[in-house]
Amino acid sequence: MRRAAATWRAMLFAATLGGAAQAQATADAPLAAAEGTDTQEPAEFGAPPAPTSYNPSGAYTPSWERPVFPEGGAPVFLDQPGRSPEPPASYLDQAYEARLRSSFLSAQGLKGPLEGGWTLRDAGGKQLYDLQLVDSASGVVDGAWRDLRRAGASDASGLIVGASRTGARFDLRFYSAATGSVTAALTATADGRWAGELMEQGRERAVYLQRN
Repeated sequence: MRRAAATWRAMLFAATLGGAAQAQATADAPLAAAEGTDTQEPAEFGAPPAPTSYNPSGAYTPSWERPVFPEGGAPVFLDQPGRSPEPPASYLDQAYEARLRSSFLSAQGLKGPLEGGWTLRDAGGKQLYDLQLVDSASGVVDGAWRDLRRAGASDASGLIVGASRTGARFDLRFYSAATGSVTAALTATADGRWAGELMEQGRERAVYLQRN
């Protein structure tokens, strides 16, 4: 009777242990499946990129292509005025340059003969005033003056008050803080100068206007 009871208890204990093990295995199965899924690498990422080579010398390698030189591939230097580093101008380039030249000549045609920079000198060639003139085709002249005998002075320059050109005659007037009112009456000469008289500080002297 005792042996039968012991046998029954042993069988009951074994059955209990087997059920518990099966239940634990059933509970661990989803976790193991999930862990197995997380450890797998997605297929879309592919293999990692290959490592790039390292240049220990540090030499710079340009990414642009070298220009192709004309005339057989030889470079053109500054001491070779008969050669050009540029290819021959195309038809469009030539037309564009011709249009620029035409526009420049048209603008110059609207300017008078006094347009530009001039130096007013006395009869001995001494520089008196530097003039920058704007001469329109209508004969109205504007500009600025600078006293070359008083370099660096704050009042040694200014604007021309009145100036006009009528044919071959040029009348000029401006005011200087040092010399007061300055007037000049000049006439065009055959050599491209303008010669006449300058009135400065109540004294008249012979002067001529020469282009810079």
